[in-house]
Amino acid sequence: MRVAVLSHTYVERENRKKLYAIAGQSVAVTLYAPARWRESALGREWRVGGETDGGVHVVPLAVRRPIATPAAAWWDLRPLRKALRAGRHDLLHVEEEPWSLVARGAAQMANGAGIPATLFTWNNLPHHPPWPLSALARRVAPRYDGWVAGNRTAANLLRRLSGTKPLVVLPQLGIDPPRRRGPPPEPHDRLEIGYVGRLVPEKGVADLLDAVARMRGEARLTLVGAGPAQGDLERRAGALGIAERVAFLGAVPHDEVQAILRRLDVLVLPSRTTPRWAEQFGHVLLEAMAAGAVVVGSDSGAIPEVIGEVGIVFPEGDAEALAGALDTLATDEQTRDRLRNAGCARAEAYAHSQIAKRLIAFWQRITAALTLSA
Repeated sequence: MRVAVLSHTYVERENRKKLYAIAGQSVAVTLYAPARWRESALGREWRVGGETDGGVHVVPLAVRRPIATPAAAWWDLRPLRKALRAGRHDLLHVEEEPWSLVARGAAQMANGAGIPATLFTWNNLPHHPPWPLSALARRVAPRYDGWVAGNRTAANLLRRLSGTKPLVVLPQLGIDPPRRRGPPPEPHDRLEIGYVGRLVPEKGVADLLDAVARMRGEARLTLVGAGPAQGDLERRAGALGIAERVAFLGAVPHDEVQAILRRLDVLVLPSRTTPRWAEQFGHVLLEAMAAGAVVVGSDSGAIPEVIGEVGIVFPEGDAEALAGALDTLATDEQTRDRLRNAGCARAEAYAHSQIAKRLIAFWQRITAALTLSA
């Protein structure tokens, strides 16, 4: 099978591990990605060149972003169109939201070339995006032959567009294989709690600070990430009297994040739903499970779906309930060990190789169905 993947997600090399795993299973993968991409919220910019990386052939595309939203970016898709018309790919897989201009253009090209196409989406809000983007999504999504939804709510929303399309629920990215760990190398008398993500109001980090301040036992909190709310959070930690127990590490490289996760007892994702956002998955929860940390999360969006029975879910915005959950983990070593082992086992299903196998099987199902109907 020869698959073309179109997405800005893979400008970050760390995110290509799923593609490497796919290429390792006898699939020829060509990645079409922006030659240059910037995420203002993260303060980062990526440049992508033409190369063969981990068995994946990379084709950089010129991209212009006339306004801030990625949905309105103009992508030069001529190299993709040429390859589709020449029959170089058996299937096109697009990982951009259905209201984006690139998703529309890619669908038109695949349809015109008679090539099956699949679309990935995270969207789990029934009233997002606003018109006219919502109208564009309703037109574009049905032009794809199959859908990959990042969470169950996204799958239900897709079903409303066209219930007859083949669909699979699968996260966009996998994780490195879990590494089971024993007790901490040095026993400690306080709970090591962590958060990894953007420092923005909707991530609920203020609730986490409030919860740590309300805990009965000793705890240390490590916050990994950056964002516009950092100043307010630092001041809040001071006002709560816990500044000395809270470490703001800022943004750190991915390999350093893994080392931090392995030192934690608990990873908390305290997200808060807003009218325009709900937690779409919480990939860091899987990474924490794989690293041997117990996961605790709010009931925002897909967090309960990801945690399942291997962690603790609390009502979003309820700092008192979160403090209670953390105190339980601090004092009940048996529960902590049980959840840690269960989380590590659950994470195995999300390894890059497992995600790759399931996605390839879905693609094969799409191409087989179209061949039989031809």
